[in-house]
Amino acid sequence: MAASGQTGTLRIGYMSSACASFVPGLMRDFAASHPEVSLSLHEMTAQQQLDAFERDEIDIGLSRPLPIEQRDTLTALSVYKDVLMAVVPEGHRLAHRKRLALSELEQEDFVLFQRGQATGLFDQIISACGDAGFSPRIQRQPALMQTLLSEVAAGLGVAIAPGCIRRLQCDGCRFIPLRPALGAVPLELHYPTTPGRPVIEAFVALIEERLPAIRQQMA
Repeated sequence: MAASGQTGTLRIGYMSSACASFVPGLMRDFAASHPEVSLSLHEMTAQQQLDAFERDEIDIGLSRPLPIEQRDTLTALSVYKDVLMAVVPEGHRLAHRKRLALSELEQEDFVLFQRGQATGLFDQIISACGDAGFSPRIQRQPALMQTLLSEVAAGLGVAIAPGCIRRLQCDGCRFIPLRPALGAVPLELHYPTTPGRPVIEAFVALIEERLPAIRQQMA
């Protein structure tokens, strides 16, 4: 049973803001088809997942693209691609807009997700602001996306964040598409390149089977 991935343990790290809407269904279906596998689910930021892989604390990660130094040890599978959106308080002067140019936020205070927890995402936003002709005036850097939304709703600043966080508690926030778009924000499945474990391979196979449905759900 272990050789076929039907028994063993599977420890999964995931970013709730990016995949909470489909991870429960995956877990339920995997548990139903692999009742002898012990599953554990851990909510983690991108950096926490990388640290957990190094300490052999997780077997699977659902996170942002890997840094270059991790690409030899971890295999990546693209799950879906998100877009960056402006997030403003409901009472903000721009809250009624259907779309925004990033340059229109130049004079705003910013709430940006903490760089240490998602380096690639932070750098992508800073680079996009630079291309738009300004450096963002960062006032707050929360380590949780839910905190970011709460701070925006409280009027403490505006944010640039992946559209997937609309599925969190976002009362008091308005999400506005950016034109031109700032580039894709991928979510990837990560797992150790070697050695292969049948239980990991079984979960990867399930993800691959569900990719069309996940991408349609997250579009």
